[in-house]
Amino acid sequence: KHMANFSISYIYQIKDKMSPTLKGITREVKRQNESLTASQRIWTKLVTLEAKFRRGIKRSRQETARLKDDLRNSIGGLMGAGATLATIAFPIKKAMEFESAMAGVAKAANLDKGTTQFDAMQESIRAMSKEIPMTAVELATMFESGARLGISSDDLPGFAKLTAKTAVAFDMMAETAGDSLASISAKMGIPIASMESMMDAVNTLENNTASKGSQMIDIIGRISGTAKSIELSPEQTAGLASFANQITVSPELAASGLNMMFNRMQKIPALQKQLLESPEKAVHNMLKSLSKVDKASRAGLIRKIFGDEAGRFVTQAVGSVELYEKTLGFVADKTKFAGSMTKEFETQVQTASAQVQIAENGLNDVAIS
Repeated sequence: KHMANFSISYIYQIKDKMSPTLKGITREVKRQNESLTASQRIWTKLVTLEAKFRRGIKRSRQETARLKDDLRNSIGGLMGAGATLATIAFPIKKAMEFESAMAGVAKAANLDKGTTQFDAMQESIRAMSKEIPMTAVELATMFESGARLGISSDDLPGFAKLTAKTAVAFDMMAETAGDSLASISAKMGIPIASMESMMDAVNTLENNTASKGSQMIDIIGRISGTAKSIELSPEQTAGLASFANQITVSPELAASGLNMMFNRMQKIPALQKQLLESPEKAVHNMLKSLSKVDKASRAGLIRKIFGDEAGRFVTQAVGSVELYEKTLGFVADKTKFAGSMTKEFETQVQTASAQVQIAENGLNDVAIS
């Protein structure tokens, strides 16, 4: 009995000693349970928020897609309307441009709109645009330019066609080609109808020498007054322009050299007489004679006859007698180069870019009608 009481007493003693520790463990377990419960609540809230966020993103994407569709449909509608308006506006714009260009022609040529002559000119321009890779407006501008430069109304179609051919064949701006042709025609007294022979000569010379067509035309324009005064033929003028173009560095120097040379020749009685008989032969004979003079005294003689400026050109020419003969030989016989520029023009017209332009001109003509 004493042993039993001791055991019970001992257990109670141990219990009393362990109680605080057990209570601490119990409190900690309770606290951990409460903390876990709080974490679970927080996690649940996070999961819920994420789900809401994902649903919001999905709705936003759906709304954005809907707005994009609406915007695309709106733009499509606007583009459709714009295309319709452009389709309507295009022929109106082209017709207005042509009408404005023809008003310029009528004013320059002193024609009344609605008259038979005006209508015929308008139809001529439209017909030309179907054969020449230039717009009807550009061709009308040529008519206007020609009229302002003094070309008669009857000659305007021929002038415009020649200008277009020249511009295409020699890769020139139409305005530059037109101004040059009108100026040369007026200064040399060559009818527009006869100007094509000169351009045939220019084309043949471009094809067979180192001279360039557009530069030859520039030179001819600068020497046309002199050419007329010494009665050079159009073909001879072209030949001399080609020769000068080959022995100088610029059209300005070439023209200046020829003008000064002829001016000096006209002041020497013996040479003046030869010039009146045959300008081309007079130059040839003079160059050959000077080429036979020994080089030591040749420069001084040339300078004495022609002066410093003209002398420099003549010195270059004297050293190129064979080139002179060869160059002028290409234009000695008209029958050998007749139609040369037209052939070049027709070749250029067959290029893809030219055909595209002519096709476009056809569409524009429908719009103008």
